[in-house]
Amino acid sequence: MNPSNSKAISSASATCRHTSLLFALFIALLLPGCGEKTSPTVLKEIEALDSPSAEAREDALLHLADYKEKAKQAGPKAVELLSDDSAGVRAAAIKLIVTAKYDTDEALAGIGALASEEKDEDVRSQALDALKGLGADKEHAKAAAKLLVSKEERLRELGAIQLAEAGGNAVSAETELLAGLKDKSAYVRMNCAMAIGNIGVDASDGAKKQLEALKNDKEEMVRDAVKEALGKLQ
Repeated sequence: MNPSNSKAISSASATCRHTSLLFALFIALLLPGCGEKTSPTVLKEIEALDSPSAEAREDALLHLADYKEKAKQAGPKAVELLSDDSAGVRAAAIKLIVTAKYDTDEALAGIGALASEEKDEDVRSQALDALKGLGADKEHAKAAAKLLVSKEERLRELGAIQLAEAGGNAVSAETELLAGLKDKSAYVRMNCAMAIGNIGVDASDGAKKQLEALKNDKEEMVRDAVKEALGKLQ
């Protein structure tokens, strides 16, 4: 064989291998996980999400949640089921979204709505925890702020507690917190004071003034919370 032809064939072969590798890499990037087959069990559970039985839908969501991120393809349907008539299904949908880490804008918006508007206490509590678990701090603070302006005292207290745990993210709810400092519930006033203190340097001068005005509150626990909050704002 002519040496020049041998070199040409070798070069062409190397080029072909290089091209094949690039193509394989492209496919891998374009279709992540394409080499993995979806388990027949997972597919069966996904089909069950359209069942007319609420119990079947709930069971399917819970089973899929056990697969964690491998069940991500069921995320869009789980978002739909956040508005299901069954509280059990709504709760199971939240669990799947969290375990699958399906934190899309639509998912967070749906969970945020449950956190602030849900009537079932267990589902609402799970939704609030889910927002924190997914790192959706702004959505969590927004939902808590809505609770804080509720007509129901127990919901205002819950909103105040959630904002007290929100740290600096509670700054977006400062208007609601300032109103909460005047609430008839001592627990609301106390937690609102704590929340403002936890905002830290981002708290406004107006917030500091209102805290000062609350130093002589009739409830000792409120006075203590105000004192601690003011200390954090120095």
